[in-house]
Amino acid sequence: MGRGIGSGAYDYTWLPMAFIGLLLIIGITLLAIWLFRRSKNGHYQGNSENALETLKRRYARGEIDKEEFEQRKRNLDSFIESNKNETALEILERRYSLGEISNEEFQQKRKDILN
Repeated sequence: MGRGIGSGAYDYTWLPMAFIGLLLIIGITLLAIWLFRRSKNGHYQGNSENALETLKRRYARGEIDKEEFEQRKRNLDSFIESNKNETALEILERRYSLGEISNEEFQQKRKDILN
């Protein structure tokens, strides 16, 4: 005897859909946790290390001399300690480490941002 519409292969079709839904919820939750931790835990420090690495590479390639390297390194070190506005300061730090702005411009803009 037949059971009607709910019989046969259609009995367990909800199972894969439930599994996909569960995977989707877990994925969204993990993404939210990752984004939260990234923005809260040392995201700025990661950028500082990248800026310092960029500065080291520029020195190693001979783009800047030792004096300029040391000066920029000191500025970056003091900059990291006095960080109050991460977003603007991160941009400024990156531009300075890439040589897009001069030491004078870096100091002036940093002073303006922190005040």
